Amino acid sequence: MNDARPKPIILCVDDNPFNLSVLFEFLNTSGFEILIAQDGHTALSRAKLVSPDLILLDIMMPEIDGFQTCEALKSYSETKHIPIIFMTAVTDTVSKIRGFELGAVDYITKPFQQGEVLARIHTHLTLVRQQQELYKKNQFFSIVSHDMRNMFNILQGTIELLINRSTSIQDQKIEKYAQNLMNISHKAHKMMENLQYWASIQTGHVKQIRKPLCLYERINETVLLLTEFIKDKQIEIINEINQNVNVFADLHMLDTVLRNLISNAIKFSHPNQSIIIRQLEGNIEVNEPVVHIAVIDKGIGITQEQLDKLFIITQRVQTVGTRGEKGSGLGLILCRELVSQMAGTMGVDSQLGKGSTFWFTIPISTS
Repeated sequence: MNDARPKPIILCVDDNPFNLSVLFEFLNTSGFEILIAQDGHTALSRAKLVSPDLILLDIMMPEIDGFQTCEALKSYSETKHIPIIFMTAVTDTVSKIRGFELGAVDYITKPFQQGEVLARIHTHLTLVRQQQELYKKNQFFSIVSHDMRNMFNILQGTIELLINRSTSIQDQKIEKYAQNLMNISHKAHKMMENLQYWASIQTGHVKQIRKPLCLYERINETVLLLTEFIKDKQIEIINEINQNVNVFADLHMLDTVLRNLISNAIKFSHPNQSIIIRQLEGNIEVNEPVVHIAVIDKGIGITQEQLDKLFIITQRVQTVGTRGEKGSGLGLILCRELVSQMAGTMGVDSQLGKGSTFWFTIPISTS
């Protein structure tokens, strides 16, 4: 099911106008968006155009029947994934077996029982949603495992080089190799931490402890932890947040978001540039006061194509930093998840070659 849609779309295919009107009325009032078709040809064209979340398909139709329509739907890449439930007055086993062999997921017997129809629809929409989530997670873990393998291959190769040539390598080169080992191990450790935290959120094992926190102090603490990387690039971090602003947040979640966003800004900033962290104006909502925090850099920026994929877990967006730094994109996905957990929203504005602004909202503490 397409999560971007306000409600699931169901395509009802039946040559009987009365059956269609009955289906339209009760499914529409049950919260679905309904499309109709009175023959197989129309059903095929509408399914290709709209890609509904589920198809209710009558078997007995003129020209091409439901079986032929189902077979055609399953032959096209853009429609083969759509679950099909047959609607029929025929209850013989042979017809049911044929339908399942062609790719149908279920049967509904005429005359319709509304409760049964709704139950079967909800069951199969849930199954589709679960399959999509499983696919996303499998894709995600495939990306992370690929990055982890690359890191450990480099670690292993460098260690083997040091062992095999330890007597002939100059001290200066040994120091360089050791620094590379430390940098790679740090990246691997950071990725593992983010991955573990993300997995804990997905399984519901993360318990929030939200309390008033001084935003200005949390930013300063985060900057202190990143001192080594800030000095390495001679980056200036400017904390413009009002010292009196307290947010209502989980300490670990907020620190994780700040650490990922600030280190990300450092990664894509050129040496001797500044990064500004400020509170944007016009961010107080009427019913729920929030603070709008922005991490602003003047680095390499992000293309529109990359922006469109940045927070999609199945999409691989990997841009090398200004000193060759690499990442998996897991940190940004984790940030959005954590901000959402704390009742906030997150986004990004960027121009290629001019820099990026990563922003998020978080409730202000009223106590």
